[in-house]
Amino acid sequence: MALGNVYLVPEQGWNRINNDNENFEYINMSKKVYSDKTNFYLGDVHFSQDLTKYSAVKFNIIGKQFRLLNQIYTTEGRNMNLNIIIDGVTIKHSSPLGQVNGHACYYESPIWDNKEHSIIIEHFGTDEGYISFDIVDIADNGIIKKYNPYIFKKYLINQNKNYYSTNSNFLNLGQPIDNIQLENWYNKYGSGDVNIITQNLNNKEFPMSKNENGIWKTDFQLDINHVTDNIDLVDINENNKSIKYDCNNYRILDLCDDEFDIMQYRQK
Repeated sequence: MALGNVYLVPEQGWNRINNDNENFEYINMSKKVYSDKTNFYLGDVHFSQDLTKYSAVKFNIIGKQFRLLNQIYTTEGRNMNLNIIIDGVTIKHSSPLGQVNGHACYYESPIWDNKEHSIIIEHFGTDEGYISFDIVDIADNGIIKKYNPYIFKKYLINQNKNYYSTNSNFLNLGQPIDNIQLENWYNKYGSGDVNIITQNLNNKEFPMSKNENGIWKTDFQLDINHVTDNIDLVDINENNKSIKYDCNNYRILDLCDDEFDIMQYRQK
């Protein structure tokens, strides 16, 4: 267990993210900058702005584990009485007490599978304490993404016994050979927001796969006649890439038959 340990630099294979990363979403928190970087990684930190009100930081990660690092004090209420919500499950946690300068671990998550996870760190002003948010270390060179609570559920459309994608496109996936392939379809082609089928969309996204020669190709053929403007490579990580292009407005609902089913998959 890493609680209380000081990490002046991240462990080998871990990625360090500072609190000023654009993917962190803050509620009732403000940034403070210090000239001395002894206590805070890059000399800055986000604090609860009003200790009598609710405050929180939200983000998603891709990685097997993460650590929260900051100063640890003997008696101060820093990072006391926190709710740490991981994939919708709430863990009540308080920082260990002691006299430790910056870069000390005050929370270490469980080890999971290497998928995307949503995180909320919150404090209610009615309780003693407040949030002090400095740095996050993520195992397996993990990354931070913007907060998205919809990652637990994925949706596909089923009509005429075939499955269709919903993630910014309407692709005929066919019939899966087994449940493993179907699960992969949900994760790769399914949207986490069921409302997307009724929304006006102006782009299409084509997921890609890497062949045995290490070359990335789209899983389905693009029709260049549908492209109205930009064509972009969406490079999420080394295992997740796609091509996205602008197109004329469309709704997935209008592309469906009169009878269809919306199928839901919940990540385990």
